[in-house]
Amino acid sequence: MKKKAMKAIQAKQLKREKTSIPLKKAAGDLAFSNDTSSHNAFQKKRKVKLFHPVVLSSIAALLIGTVLGLMVIQFFIGSDNTYDLWGSQSTVPKATTGASPSATEQPQTIQLEAMQAYVLQAGVFSEKENADQIAAQFQKAGVHTMVWNRDDQYYLFADAAGTLEAANSKAEKLKAMQLDVYVKEWIVPSKTLEISTDSYEWVRDFQAQWEASLSTLDQDKNVASEGWKKLKETGSALSLADSKWQQLFDQVVPDWQQFIGNAATIHLLELWKTYEHNL
Repeated sequence: MKKKAMKAIQAKQLKREKTSIPLKKAAGDLAFSNDTSSHNAFQKKRKVKLFHPVVLSSIAALLIGTVLGLMVIQFFIGSDNTYDLWGSQSTVPKATTGASPSATEQPQTIQLEAMQAYVLQAGVFSEKENADQIAAQFQKAGVHTMVWNRDDQYYLFADAAGTLEAANSKAEKLKAMQLDVYVKEWIVPSKTLEISTDSYEWVRDFQAQWEASLSTLDQDKNVASEGWKKLKETGSALSLADSKWQQLFDQVVPDWQQFIGNAATIHLLELWKTYEHNL
């Protein structure tokens, strides 16, 4: 009986132990599970707290560095290219006003020198018709003339010379032909103009060529065409940026073999008059 009772007690105790182990294990598992969840939550929270400041600082530093870098580049390069916030290049269009002229085509304030000669004057008139009537008398004698209008007066010239001696000599020849003339100095004064450097150089060449041709005629020689041909060529290449000189350029004749007698001098006077009217 005692043995049976002991066995029954042991069996009951063993049954209790078997039923209590799963409970403890389940409880342990639950405890472990709770601990793991709380640990993961803590890690996530910690990561989130650590992630935000680092990312924001990095982005801010990157943006500031990019903007400052582009500003420094733009300052030193000084180009017309600009950049947006992310470094993309964009070109700022320039205002287009046509082909920019060269420095020699830009208007300059330049003073043209005076031009002087001696003319053989056949009269001065207030009406051009009166000048034309006297000019017809010279034409019948085979002498060419020209009318120079200045200050509302019409001056009739029958010849010209570079020196007073040459002018007096020509005047004596005309008086011998019963043509009344007298010698006077004729001056186109200096003038300050707004003119391009190229056009100024061409006009100065014209002045020099004109004076040289008049001196040649004083010696009873024919005017050489080479200088006038060159003047015509340089004027064509220049195209005279100052359009007011175009009339004078068009009047320049490269071949002077066509002028006979005092016709060459009269053509020089016509050129000189156009020169004055373009000032």
